[in-house]
Amino acid sequence: MFTTAATTFSLLGSLASAQVNLDPEGPSLRFNWTLAVTDVPLELTPGPLSYWTQTTSGPYPHMQSGEKNNNYGVDFEFWGEGFEVLGNSPDHWNATDPNGRTRIYSNVDSSIKSGDDILAPVSDTVITSHVSPRFQKAEYSLSLGEGTWGIDGVVLRTGMATDAPDLASARTMVQELVVNGSVNPFFNTTGRWEVSQAAGDLPLRATCFEGSKMAFAIPHGAAYAVLNGTRDRQSVDAEIRVRDSAAEITLDGYYNLRMRARNTTTALVWMAPLDPTKNWLFEWDCVTGNEQGTNSLTSITFYAAVTNATWDDKVVNAPGASGSAGASGAGSNGAASATGSAKPSSSGKANAAGSSMPSKAGVAAALVGGVAAVAALL
Repeated sequence: MFTTAATTFSLLGSLASAQVNLDPEGPSLRFNWTLAVTDVPLELTPGPLSYWTQTTSGPYPHMQSGEKNNNYGVDFEFWGEGFEVLGNSPDHWNATDPNGRTRIYSNVDSSIKSGDDILAPVSDTVITSHVSPRFQKAEYSLSLGEGTWGIDGVVLRTGMATDAPDLASARTMVQELVVNGSVNPFFNTTGRWEVSQAAGDLPLRATCFEGSKMAFAIPHGAAYAVLNGTRDRQSVDAEIRVRDSAAEITLDGYYNLRMRARNTTTALVWMAPLDPTKNWLFEWDCVTGNEQGTNSLTSITFYAAVTNATWDDKVVNAPGASGSAGASGAGSNGAASATGSAKPSSSGKANAAGSSMPSKAGVAAALVGGVAAVAALL
């Protein structure tokens, strides 16, 4: 199973930190994060508006397929080194038609032979699991064979460069999209944004319309970021770009997000590890494609590379912004919540305890480089 304790390490000297290395050794801290079936990075095919029904399985949402066929699938993309797909099928594993088998595909992970058959589930609650030989960004597609299917989520093995012994100990900053009834100026929004209350007890959200954007500086020293929002039938495609302000280097291109959902729900929208030595700019394009609609965001959480320090006060000018976004604050009216414990979203969940997937043996776990690499973070 995934190791329940995070990989530990030591730094040279008295913690001067070091350059992040996502390839091939990966970050210093590994942890499990469970994507719920309502989270944006996990996509069920065909789309959930017509072919999947959302119910509740225990404390978490559950997606149940419709009639028996072999057209269902689970797609996801993330930075990490392993995963397991949670779910089951009461009838698929007894099927004998080779054309109706379940198969796995990947665009990058060479340890997966695309199109490999999955002939048996890992357990009654896990359809399949995989450990990659390296920490990388990759897309995975599980083509579900003939049958009816229930999907409960995907456990990701991801990580970040930090001196924290586990995710719960990492220093965090939470920026809410709505502060004192208005859109938080930290996010440097342009275009039409409105504050609204979603259905039930869902949090206040900032809803953006076609032509709306935001561009803000990620706090210097952030090693991981998680964006949260809400989804519903009015949601449409959106786009994210994260780039280094100095070198014009993108983290890994554009993120195209399919936001539409069958029901109104909270959702993890985007997550990724970051090089904490760089000054990253986060850019959001609210509505892309040809559809009309809106999208809604609630908060972003930053996890720090160094736990025993204040957030860096460096300022990076965001393009098109009337002011500048400071790393330690949110602007004149924006409130930044800086805490010492992790606060995963209500849908995406960080796991201290592991799941049933085996961990990769012999993973090197150290921040790489020398003492001088990130002295500026302290």
